[in-house]
Amino acid sequence: MTFHESDVLDMTFHESDVLDITFHESVVLDMTFNENVVLDMTFHENVVLDMTFHKNIVLDMTFHENVVLDMTFHESVVLDITFHESVVLEITLHDSVVLEITFNESIVRDITYHENVVMNMTFHETVVLDMTFHENVVLDMTFYENVVLDMTFHKNVVLNMTFYESVVRDMTFQENVVLDMTFHENIVSDMTFHENVVLNITFHENVLLNMTFYENDVLDMTFYESVVRDMTFQENVVLDMTFHENVV
Repeated sequence: MTFHESDVLDMTFHESDVLDITFHESVVLDMTFNENVVLDMTFHENVVLDMTFHKNIVLDMTFHENVVLDMTFHESVVLDITFHESVVLEITLHDSVVLEITFNESIVRDITYHENVVMNMTFHETVVLDMTFHENVVLDMTFYENVVLDMTFHKNVVLNMTFYESVVRDMTFQENVVLDMTFHENIVSDMTFHENVVLNITFHENVLLNMTFYENDVLDMTFYESVVRDMTFQENVVLDMTFHENVV
C-alpha cells in the first residue's frame, strides 16, 4: 500500500498480516494491531500516528520529519525505529517489549536520536538502554528498577530523571547538559561531564558514584546514607552538597 497525501486511515489488523507501507505526507493513522503483525513502514513528513499494539508485533519504521507518535505496546513488540528530526514520542510499553526503541519489563533499546527529540518515558523494570543523543534532546524519564543505562549526550540535553532502585548508569555528557535527577536506592553511577553541566541530584541510599567534572560545573547534591563517591574536578566547579550519614 502507498498513501500519498491527505489520507485518513482507520485500520484494524487482526493476525498474521504482513504489511509493507509507505506514507508520503499528511497522513493520519489510527491503527490497532491485535497479534502477529509484521510492519515495514516509511513515513516521510507530517504523519500523525495513534497506534495500539497488543502482542507479537514486529516494526521496522523510518520517520523523516514532523512525526507525532502516540503508541501503546502491550507485549512482545520488536521495534527497529530511526527518527531523523522533529519527532515527538509519547510511548507507553507494558511488558516484554524489545526495542531497537523500548518499556514495562524485559526491554532492550538501541536508539539513535539526531535532533529536536522530546521524550517522556516511563520504564518499569528490567530495561536496558543504549542511547546516543546528538543535540537538542529533552528527556523526562522515570526508572523503577533494574535499569542499565549507557548514554552519550553531545550538547543541549535537558534531563529530568527519577531512578527508584538498581540502576546502573554509564553516561557521558559533552556540553550544556542540565540534570535534575533523583536516585532512591542501589544506584551505580559512572559519569563524565565535560563542560557547562548543571547537576541537581538527590541520592537516598546505597549510591556508588564515580564522576569526573571538567570545567564550569555547578553541583547541588544531597546524599542521605551509604554513599561512596570518587569524584575528580578539573576547574571552576561549584559544589553545594549535604551528606546525612555513612558517606565515603
